[in-house]
Parts: sequence; structure tokens; C-alpha cells
Amino acid sequence: MLTLKDKISLLTGYFKTRLMAQVKVVSFIILYLIFFQLFILKIPIENAFSIAMGIVAIIVGLTLFMEGLILGIMPVGESLGLKLPANARLWHILIFAFILGLGATFAEPAISVLHMMGSQVDPEKAPLLHFLLYQRPKELVSAVAIGVGLAVIAGMLRFLKDWSLKPFLYPSVISCLALSSYGFFSENFSHIVSLAWDCGAVTTGPVTVPLVLALGLGVSRVVSGHTSEGASSGLGVVTLASLFPIISVLTLCLYYDLTKDFSEFSALALPQSLSEQSQPLILTQLFESFMVAAQAILPLIAFMFFVYKILLKEKFLHADEIILGLIFSLLGFSIFTLGINTGFKDLGNQIGQSLPVAYTSIESDQQITIENFDPQKTYYRYNSSGEIETFFYFLNPQNQTQEILFEEQYFDKQKMTYTYPLRYGPLWQSEAGWNMKGYLVVLFFAFFMGYGSTLAEPALNALGSTVERISVGVFKKNLLIQSVAMGVGVGILLGLLKIILHLPLTYFLIPLYCFLLILSFFSNEEFVNIAWDSAGVTTGPVTVPLVLALGTGIGLESAAIEGFGILAMASVCPIISVLTVGFWSEYQRKSALKYG
Repeated sequence: MLTLKDKISLLTGYFKTRLMAQVKVVSFIILYLIFFQLFILKIPIENAFSIAMGIVAIIVGLTLFMEGLILGIMPVGESLGLKLPANARLWHILIFAFILGLGATFAEPAISVLHMMGSQVDPEKAPLLHFLLYQRPKELVSAVAIGVGLAVIAGMLRFLKDWSLKPFLYPSVISCLALSSYGFFSENFSHIVSLAWDCGAVTTGPVTVPLVLALGLGVSRVVSGHTSEGASSGLGVVTLASLFPIISVLTLCLYYDLTKDFSEFSALALPQSLSEQSQPLILTQLFESFMVAAQAILPLIAFMFFVYKILLKEKFLHADEIILGLIFSLLGFSIFTLGINTGFKDLGNQIGQSLPVAYTSIESDQQITIENFDPQKTYYRYNSSGEIETFFYFLNPQNQTQEILFEEQYFDKQKMTYTYPLRYGPLWQSEAGWNMKGYLVVLFFAFFMGYGSTLAEPALNALGSTVERISVGVFKKNLLIQSVAMGVGVGILLGLLKIILHLPLTYFLIPLYCFLLILSFFSNEEFVNIAWDSAGVTTGPVTVPLVLALGTGIGLESAAIEGFGILAMASVCPIISVLTVGFWSEYQRKSALKYG
């Protein structure tokens, strides 16, 4: 019999392993961001302590949350998938699938980040976008949830009727592109397109993906007799859970754009800036985070328990583990949300606002005051526009001589002081207007961040093993991992380019998705399921808030109206890369059979 010391030792080792798994996911992207800002951009990180505490909270919160999923929520979901087909009618299963999709969406940790982004949008430039994010966030999330619910219904019908994924893909993608194209005719609507496509990426997180897959695999095994090593019949529903929310969000936005008058929507609707808001105590923040977690998770758990115990009249085999999993999920969600709110999002914002220093000069919040300033000791010259500008030289605290432009509003004649904001960059000077080296540095940063962080995703490694097994070695695990990582890297690069150049997202989406539909048409069903679902593992609970904050930060510094669209590009490019590699793998297999 185990002693108390032995039990504690086992539990400590177990949680250490789980904790290190989350550290592996978070550590690369955090260290990479910090290294890039400190040593490449050479800009100090502000609020370092709160950011560090936020990172610790996210790691601990994710560890508890994922453990709660494994112990409590996932087993119930898979059991329901096994029991429902034998004990319920078709319409019962579809109603259950819809409500499950709704509940899973509200329980996604990253979904709460959408409301935070609303305060960063200028209501005068993008009134519809600000209206939805800041004044109607619940309607926005509800639209996303309805889309996921309908997607789970479609997924269950696929499993029950043994339908192909392709007939669902074509009309879904075409509908998304058609609704997005309306942005060409409505400037107000055009700013919402990037948000809608990013919402599709936010939904495929640690709750929706495993829960829906567990339900789908359970139903698939009962109906079709597949085992866990069977064909990719359990795949595809994650893809639909990404596409359907885009349609529902765009439909909601189209309704408001056609029915609501935004002509008088002014800057008075702007919220207080974060600097003006009083910061609540940490215990208050933790309590608020716990309430958010309870509102998100408890309805989902209550619904699943109701179906399992009341409708199916089944008994829980490991009730103590399920209750423990529920507790872990609530605590983990709370601590994770606290970590996002207490600094982690600020890191992404800082990096985003610092990136343009590579190719242009940016203004910092920090100020430098020069005492006993003499305006007579200034110099004059003509700038590149032929205008006269005044400047002076100043020896900074690092004993470096700086050339500073003189601006009248920074000079206090009474105190004889000159107080000006600290400016950084550009790191790479260029006589031409297009600073090629600076832009290349930013694009390299974007690609390597997406590529490196994707390699650390444990879900991708698990998917790689599954794909290698069900493809009988045709599609190697490492080949899938590398193709997905390359796709994410290129996608984040294109998403960042869209924000920097102030381009509409549809300029990227329409050609890429048209090419993707052609690839899917000529690919076999197995590779289509694998490729479209592989995009779901790239948008985890850490990546989503960080990328959203990154996009918002660089959008603000680049004077872009909105900073969305990076997640959308990080979702489409991996599908293209995986399908392309799938074509090559199939060609090699056929060549080997032909000449072998």
C-alpha cells in the first residue's frame, strides 16, 4: 500500500510532467519575442514584472485546464459519442450536437480576448467593427457559437450518413468569400472581414477541438465500425467549426451594416484608455476571472451531465475523477484569464508597436527632459521635401551624441527645459521611401515566430503520429509537422504584410482559397480531411491572444484601421502546404509502386 509520501511523490512527478509540457509550448514564443525586442530592435520591455507574472499564470492555468479536460470533460464527451447513436433518435443527436457546439465555444479561453480588442479600434474610422467588439461582444460571440453549433450538426450528419467532406467545403468557402466580397462595396463592412475570418481561427481551441473530435470519433466508431486507427472519418468537423462561424459573423455584420446608421457614431463612444482605468486588486481580478470561467464552463458541464444521467440514464464510472477534472478546469481557466489580463497581452502589444522601428521612426511613451536648454544653439537645414527644419545635438546618458529635431511645443520658455518623447529607429536607414532591409527584418520575424511556435505545439505532434498511422507511412509525421509549420510561418508573414501595407484581407483570401478549392478537388478524401483539420492545431490558447495583440499593436503604430487577419492567414496557408506535400507524397508512392 502506498504511503502518503509515495502518493505526494507520484502526484508531484505527474504534474511536473504536465507543467513542462505547457512550458515547452509557451517558452519558445515568449523567449523569441523577448530576444527580438531586446537584442534586435534594442527597445526595453515595459512592465516586465507584470508580464512575467502573466506568463507564469498562463503556464499554470493551461496545465490545470488541460488536465481538467483530460480527466473530466473529454471522457464524458467520448462516452456520449458512443452512447447517443444507440440510445437516441437522429434529431436528438443533432440537437445535442448543436448545444454542445454552443457550450464549447463559450468555454474557449481565447474567446474572451475579442472584447479586449474593442478598446483599440477607432469608432470614427471603423464604427461597425468597434460597435461589435466593444458594445456588442456577446452578440459577436453568440454568432461564433451558433456557427460552431451548426458545424457540429453538419459533422455529425457526415459521420452518421458517411458523407464526404468536399460537398461541405465548396459551398462553405464560396459563401465566406461571397460575403467577404461585399466589403468592396461597403467601406464600413470591409473593416469587419478580417475580424470574421479570425473568429474562425479562435474557435478551434483546446475545448472545441478535443471535445468535438471525441464526440465525432465516438459516433463514427458506433455507426461505421471504425477503430481509432481507422481512416480519417473522425476528421473534418474541426474544419467546419472554422468555416461556419465566419459565415455567421459576416451575416450578423451584414445585417447591422444594412440596418444601422453609423453616421453619428463618434469618438464619444470610445472607452477609457487603459492608463486612465483604475487597476483592481489581484484578488478582485482573480475573482472576476473565476466568474468568467464559471459562466463559460459550468453550463457546458451541466448540459453534458444532464444528457448523460437524465436522458441516457448512464452511470459515471469514475465520478471522482470527473469532479476533480471540473475543479481543475475552473481553476485553470480562471488563472489563464488572469494571466492574459495582467500583462501577457501587453507583451504582444509592445512587440507589435516596436516592430515598425525596423523601417521607420517610432515615438515612445518615455520622455527625456533637457535642463537649461538654449534655443540659440540650434541648427537649420533643408530636408528632403525642401522645407527648413531646426535641429540640435544632445549627449544622451549613454554618452552618445544624438541629433534631435527641435519642435516648439516641447520647449518650456519659463523653465528653459526641452521635454520630448523618446524616439527609436529606424534601425536601417534608407534614402528611398521603401526601406527594404527594415521590412525584410519584420517579415523574417513574422515567419520564424509562426514556424517555431508551431513546431512546439503538442497537438501537431499528436496529429502527425495519427496521420502517419492512417496513411500507412505515405505521409510521414515529420513531413506533416514541417509542412504545417512552414504554412503557419508564411501565413503570419502575409498577415503582418496586410496590416503594414493597409491592404484588404480579401486581396489575399480570394486567390488563396480559390487555389485551395482546386487543390482539394483533385486531392483524395483522406488528404483533404487531414489538411483542412491541420489548420486547427495552429491556433492554440497562447497563440490567439498573442497574435491578436501583436496585430493590434503594429496596426496602431502603422496607423492601420484594424489589426486583424493574421490568424486567418495562419489558417489557410498550412492547408495549402499540406495538400501540396500530399500531392508530392502520393506521386512518390505511385512512382515507387510503378518502378519498384
